[in-house]
Amino acid sequence: KGSAMVLAVIISVVLLVLVIIGIALVSQQSSLVAGSRQKSQALAVAEAGLDAAIWRLERNGELSAQSFTEYNSEGKYTVWVQTPDANNTTRYVIKSLGEHTASGTQKKIEQDVYYVNLSRAVFSYSGANGADQIEGSINIKGPFYTAGGLNISGNVGIYNLDNSTGNPLMIGGDLTIGSASVNVGGTGQPIGENSPMAVFVKGAINKPGQVFTFVSKQVPDIALPNIVRTQFLDAAQGNDNAVYTGDLVLDSTLVEFGMRDDSSYTFKYDPNAANNQLTTEGVVYVDGDLTISKPIEYTHGAGYTKSTIFVTGVITITNDIIASGAYPSQSVLALVNEDKSAVDDIVIDAPQGKKPLVQCFLYSSGQATIEKKVTIHGSLMTKMLTLNQVPDLEAPDDSVKDNYPYLFPGKDLAFITTSNWREVKPVVEP
Repeated sequence: KGSAMVLAVIISVVLLVLVIIGIALVSQQSSLVAGSRQKSQALAVAEAGLDAAIWRLERNGELSAQSFTEYNSEGKYTVWVQTPDANNTTRYVIKSLGEHTASGTQKKIEQDVYYVNLSRAVFSYSGANGADQIEGSINIKGPFYTAGGLNISGNVGIYNLDNSTGNPLMIGGDLTIGSASVNVGGTGQPIGENSPMAVFVKGAINKPGQVFTFVSKQVPDIALPNIVRTQFLDAAQGNDNAVYTGDLVLDSTLVEFGMRDDSSYTFKYDPNAANNQLTTEGVVYVDGDLTISKPIEYTHGAGYTKSTIFVTGVITITNDIIASGAYPSQSVLALVNEDKSAVDDIVIDAPQGKKPLVQCFLYSSGQATIEKKVTIHGSLMTKMLTLNQVPDLEAPDDSVKDNYPYLFPGKDLAFITTSNWREVKPVVEP
């Protein structure tokens, strides 16, 4: 009986120890689960801070370097917005410290956020089949977006605008590089055309070693903005009936239409004036083809800094189009037309040995073809872009946002793309 009692006591003690251990393990597991849940809740609060900053960016189109604190149902977040480089107007670094109210747990995360406005970019929409639309030797400066792939070879450079860095280069398909001389995304200079771009490629890159500063694969699908012909016609009719019927050729003949009460004209091209001066204001409508065969310098009347010419037919440019004022902040011209399906809608050609400079915005819902060496300084938006020689395509700088052409499509064609957020040590920013 004595040994049985001792055995019973031993078994009871062992069971008690096991129960105590079980309770401890359950308690520890509960604490771990609770701690993990609190950390997750703190991260969720911090993510809410990132979302709040991005919402402000979407609403205002820009963010100033600032900090702010707000609350939600789970806790408090403090957000810091930083612009790491004054010459990069598209990239923000947003940091968010989230604190779970019930537990006091804190988590801090940060994210690179890019605000891209394609109205200030070279924009090519490749069509429904997503085919590669650019081949051969090209030079592009400034923000660039294509919904399809990009196939480049030869002596090719894609760079930042002067005095800037981090311009977005966004490719919605594969990036195929066909030669060792291709330079995509700049080099290691701190600022200027050879400084790093922000490169986004949705598809595959066959030679990643020739791509500088790849950011991510997040390239949104952006459709070419639609235009409404009647909207331009109505605006031109209200602009002293600035409507021209028939094919318009700017060569050696004086052209005037859209007469005002004071006998001046909304549209006046004078080949006898210095630099073949074109004066145009507001919205002008040409019901036919427009051909610019002489070098022209455009200006605007008193109180005007911009104009848009809508053309129902083909736009053909074979010479310079230069702004008389500071471009694009003080003087800007837009040429817009519709898709005619069977023909090129915008054709840019040049006499042998001449390299025209085109300082204006160009839009076509069809195809634009560049036959010779030419420099286009301004937004170029088209469904299909064909480059047959070595053009220089230079996007407008940020000053255009305060002087955007009348009714030019794509003014608000903006979106936000981000890197994945990363967790950082929860230290309060200075």
